Amino acid sequence: MPKMEGFTLIEIIVTITIGAILAAMFVNYMGRAFSGSSESINILKETYEINQVIEKVTAAYEQDLKNDTLDLTTFNNNLAGFAENDVTCSGVFLDYRSPAPDGNLIDSNADGIYEVQASATQMNFLLVTATKSGRSIRVLLTD
Repeated sequence: MPKMEGFTLIEIIVTITIGAILAAMFVNYMGRAFSGSSESINILKETYEINQVIEKVTAAYEQDLKNDTLDLTTFNNNLAGFAENDVTCSGVFLDYRSPAPDGNLIDSNADGIYEVQASATQMNFLLVTATKSGRSIRVLLTD
């Protein structure tokens, strides 16, 4: 009887089964990769839009500072004018008292904002927050 060349039926079935398992894993992985690929692009786009608003706020602040026309209260009142592309822009004043010699922190009115224990020097800070879709960028401005 001459020797026959080729594959047995069992070898072909095992090869097809392994190929089918690998193909199913590949399709599952690629399906998730394609459906989730736009999510990171959207995050990047939203962060870019927020950053653009913060850059405009900072540029206006630097211009007012350069022209010696800076008034943080007026600046805070005009923050809504910087909002664009569903990015909201708001500000809140923070109070800073220069540190006492021992540098003790106190929460004087129990609002969760710790202040350095008082001395005579006091400065105002405006904390500007630009927000879109739960993401935000903040910048701290002073007079």
